[in-house]
Formats: sequence, C-alpha cells, structure tokens
Amino acid sequence: MIKVTKTNLLFLSLGSIIGSGWLYGAYYTAKAAGNSGILSWIIGGLMYGIIALSYAEVILNKKFNNMSDAASLSFGKSGKILVSILTWIWTALIPPIEVQATVQYASNYFTWIKTDSKEFTLSTEGLLLSIFLIFIMFFINIFAINTVGKFNKVITVFKVAVPLAVSLIFIYIIFNNPTNAAHNLSTDMFSSGVGGMLTAISTCGIAFSFIGFQTAIFLANETENPQKNVPYAVFGSILIACVIYLLVQISFNLSIPCEYLKGGWANLNFAGDSGPIAGLLAIFGFASIALFLYVDAAISPFGTGLSYKIAASRVLSDLGESKIFPSILSKRNRYSSPYIANSINFIIGVIFIFSVSGWQNMITILCALIILTMSYVPIYVIYARLSNNFNGTFKVKNYNIISFLSFYFSNLMLIWCGWNAVKNALIIFVVFFVFTLIKDIYKKTFQLNLVFHFIIPFHIVSIAICTFLKANYESIYFELISQFIISIAILFLIKTIVLKNHVSENRNIIGIKN
Repeated sequence: MIKVTKTNLLFLSLGSIIGSGWLYGAYYTAKAAGNSGILSWIIGGLMYGIIALSYAEVILNKKFNNMSDAASLSFGKSGKILVSILTWIWTALIPPIEVQATVQYASNYFTWIKTDSKEFTLSTEGLLLSIFLIFIMFFINIFAINTVGKFNKVITVFKVAVPLAVSLIFIYIIFNNPTNAAHNLSTDMFSSGVGGMLTAISTCGIAFSFIGFQTAIFLANETENPQKNVPYAVFGSILIACVIYLLVQISFNLSIPCEYLKGGWANLNFAGDSGPIAGLLAIFGFASIALFLYVDAAISPFGTGLSYKIAASRVLSDLGESKIFPSILSKRNRYSSPYIANSINFIIGVIFIFSVSGWQNMITILCALIILTMSYVPIYVIYARLSNNFNGTFKVKNYNIISFLSFYFSNLMLIWCGWNAVKNALIIFVVFFVFTLIKDIYKKTFQLNLVFHFIIPFHIVSIAICTFLKANYESIYFELISQFIISIAILFLIKTIVLKNHVSENRNIIGIKN
C-alpha cells in the first residue's frame, strides 16, 4: 500500500481545519461574543490541544489498529459498533456541509443558487451544483491517497495564504483608521458575558473547525512513520490554524466600520453578510479582491470536504474490515481507495444536501454528535493504562489529569452546543444504542458491560438534562460546576470498574477463585 508522507499528513489535517470556519467563524463569533471572541479561539485551541493528547496516545498505542479497537476494549464489541457508526455518520456528513458553505458564499454573486426566501434555501439549480461538487470530491478520492494528498497540498497552501492576505488587508485598513479600531476595541469586550464567549466555541464554528485535526488520526495507519508523523500533523495543524484564525478574528473585529456596531455586536449586519469576509472587503472598496475571495470560498471548503471524504471512506472501510458492516465495504481499487465505501458516502451526502439547507443549520446538527464521540477518547486512555494494554512511544505524562481535562472540556463543549443540538445527538445515540441491544439479544451474543450499558447512557442523558436546564437557567457557574462534578464522578466509576475487572482477570490467570 502506498503510504501518506509526513508533509501530506500535516496538510490533510490542516486542510480539514481551515475550511468554511474561516469564512463564517469570524462573523458569527463577533456577533455572539464581541471582542471576547478572540479569547474564544484561544480557549478553543487550547482545549483541542489537550484533547488531541488523548487522541495521539490512543491511535499510537500499538495494541490498537484503530480507534475502533480502543472502543472495543473500553465498551465491548457492542460499544465498538455504536461508536464506529456514530463516527462514520459525522465524517460522512461534513463534505456536504463544506459544499453548502461553498454554494452559500457563491450565492452573493450568483443569485440563481438560492431561492427568494428570507432563510437561505437552495434553488433547484443550487441543489444540482451542490451534487456536482460532491461528485467531484467522490471522483478525486477514487484515486490513490497520495494523489489526493498532493492535490490537497496545493489547495491547503492556497487556503493558508488567502486568510493571511485578507488579514493583512484588514490590518492595513486598521492602521489607516485607528480611531475606528479604538472604538471597536472599546465596544462591549464581553458583549454576551463570559457565558457568551464560551458558548461561541461550540456554536460559531470554532469547535467545528478544530475537529479537523482528526483527519491525521483516521489516516494514522496509512502514513510512513505514525509514531512521529501523527503528533507532527496533529499538533502542527492545530497550532498553525489557531494562529491564522486569531489573525482573521482580530483584524475582522477591529476593521468593521463602527456605524455597523450601533446596535451592539449581536446586531452586526451589513450588505453581503451571507458571505461576510467578502462582503466586508467590498464595503472597503476591495471589490476585485472580494471577487477573488469567492474563488477561495469555493476552494477552502472544497479542500476540507475532500479531506473528510478521505476520512469518511476509511472509517466506513474499517467498519467493513471489522465485520460490523459487510466486508465488501473494505474492498479497495488499485489506487488503494475503498471505492464502495466512497460510493455509499456520496449517496449519503446527496441525501443530506436535499434534507437540510444553510451552513449554520448543518453544523448545529453535527457538532454535538462529533463532540460526543470525542468525549469517549480519554476513557480509552484510562482503560488502556489501567488494564496494561498500553504499548507505544507516545505516552502522555500525568495522564490522569490530561484525561480528566479532555473529558471535562468535551462535556462543556457539548453543553455549549445548545439544547437542539444535544437533543439531536441524544436521539441518534438512543436509536443506535437500542439497535445494538436488539442485535445482541436476537443473536444471543449479549454480554453485560457496565460502562457501555449504564455509564455511557448516563453520560449523554446527564448532559442532555444539564443542557435543557441551561436553556431555562443561564449561569456559567452551573455549567462549569455541574460538568466538573459529573466528569469526576463518571471517570471515578470507570476507574473502579476497570481496576475491579483487572484484579479479577489476574486472579483467574493465577488460578485464584473468587
């Protein structure tokens, strides 16, 4: 099999992070948090950096071939099935979201893409264009992974260069009008309070963007030297993306003409704000550059969608290799592409495009589901360490603290997604959880796993209850304290169960009867 190079892995991961987030994130973050949105990006980047430590240890553990193996150790075979399906769902749906971002941005210039309704809705022509773009992703991904990698490298260089260039333009505007920048800087630093600043992490595209580091995790088994290449790609991509997003957010906030902030940050709007970065450039008279940005609005999300198209096909292929789904899904062509898995993901993407319209609506549906699967990773670390199933060169120091912080941060981001998003994640979880129960009972393969059958359902239900209460009782202290207590309690129970099981196994090995 042709291996992914170190550089290509970095660019694939970075390409997944810098997508539609930079085109919309600055605008929605400014509206939700004002100038404190700058802190939202910093906090979000730090959270994901810590969470990525748990991911790196799990995927580089030689006892596991992939994340599914880690789920199997922690939750049993049924838990592995559930987590694998949830992961496949969200990876398969990100490409159509990035396509949506492309066509939504383009609708400012090509009005035939959308209907005349107030909320963004694709016209028939817009739907056909979206399907065509998804098909291009599908077609490219049928070729060898390094062919895609080289193609994506060119796209990623472009994706990094354009946000930096736009930031420089905004900085030029700031230096030419320092009074306006000073006014914006003094306008409601915490426009929605500390709670608004934190909530923006999950609701304005910050969490959605940084999730892209997982592309390097999904492709860990396809790179030349995973023990070195994966940490390089994961932490390198998070750091580079964080710097770029910060530059965009700071320059965007300080360059906005102050007359648009008379109603406060929450009421920020201007002509062309359905493509906010390009719309602001047009206001400043950079119409030609704004037009160029529409080109980037097609390329950036497309590159991210392409990266996830690769990841989604690998996740579905793993489901086939693990016999969770039919093994035919793992079949690869001579370019090392799982072509049948690619075909199924293409069909799912088309269905999603027809079902949901609007970038923000789409990420709201998916973000909570993504973070839910992310919250399980520190549990995998704890299981592997306590059950002596660790064998790798990448070993996190103070793993108890890092695992707790990873779990705690994930739970907080889940609550910040809001009730509607968490409710959707809960429904999806319940459907597939019941599916695994019925399957096990029908096939007479049911084996009780205390963590999977009791603690994991308690986890999502407790998150849902807290999120529902938060919707009616806004308090940042409630969020921080409730999730701190829940996180400690769940991890304590899990550690107790793991240690008890491990002691029992050791007794059985040496012939001691209970």
